[in-house]
Amino acid sequence: MARRQSGGAILVVVLLLACLVVGLAGGFTTRALTGVRKTPVSERTEDNEVTPAPTYESSPRVPVASLPEQTGEEPPASPQAFDTGRATATVEYLAGTLGYREQGTQAETAAAGYVVDRLREYGYQPYVQEVPITVNGRVTRNVIAELPGTQRPSKGIVVGAHLDSRGGPGANDNATGVSVVLELARILKANARNVPAVTFVFFGGEERTEGSSAGNNHWGSRHYVANLTAAQKAACAGMVSVDMVGKGTQFLANSMGLSRGTLKDYMLELGAPMGMGYRRDGGLSDHMPFEKAGIPTVWLEYREPAEYHQPTDTPAAVDYGHVQQVGSLLVQFFEQHLTGERVDAL
Repeated sequence: MARRQSGGAILVVVLLLACLVVGLAGGFTTRALTGVRKTPVSERTEDNEVTPAPTYESSPRVPVASLPEQTGEEPPASPQAFDTGRATATVEYLAGTLGYREQGTQAETAAAGYVVDRLREYGYQPYVQEVPITVNGRVTRNVIAELPGTQRPSKGIVVGAHLDSRGGPGANDNATGVSVVLELARILKANARNVPAVTFVFFGGEERTEGSSAGNNHWGSRHYVANLTAAQKAACAGMVSVDMVGKGTQFLANSMGLSRGTLKDYMLELGAPMGMGYRRDGGLSDHMPFEKAGIPTVWLEYREPAEYHQPTDTPAAVDYGHVQQVGSLLVQFFEQHLTGERVDAL
């Protein structure tokens, strides 16, 4: 009898313990399902400081559709800008290494070869136009390279600078102009932002032939214009001559006033805030034959005092800040200022 009571007591204790366990488990389960404890448990460091656990539910999720597409292609190259170092190297080679580049001589021919090499390096297919100098039987050369337009391909602008020099090594007159036009050709080719087509012409024989009378000059530019067809003249919307841009205090846009002044006006719009002024000239650069043919022109020049036709016209006398200013202006002119609407109005 005593055994039965003991066994019954034990059974009751076991049942009570079982109920307690089930009740506790049910309570924890209920709290977990109802979300009472959503915050992760904090942890304690060795110093007994509480460190909050990371709340992963607040981490941003990036939609798959917003991820950049993996094309495997190289990112687009940064736009090219005017490189004064390249321009300086050109001036130093033409006026320092070659020196005096009298028209029709080996030095002028070497200058033309230098330009051909640089244009090929930049991706052009330049060609050479031989020009007879009738007063002495020599031959000078134009170097020509063409760049298609992006929006107005049927309209073109000639940008020119002369290769020869007179009376000295011709750093300012006109290795600076050659350096600017070469850099412009490099940049426009790389960036492909020019609206009209651009023809780069490095003229031979701009200076008056030594020992001859006035008027025996501009051999390369006169030959170039004389050999344009009527259709080519109609398609030529303008001509920019870059001549003596490395010395002087007056930054000028020159023209003869014989043709529409639209191109000159566009250049002044951009250049006036930089101190550019206007001067009407008598045709003292390679823009003259173009303007006489009715083509709008502008000649960019620094004046007063300008170093030219003297042995002192050396690379050391050049202000390369002027060269950089003119080059950067032309890049901006062709890539931003000369819009399709402006080209149509030329």
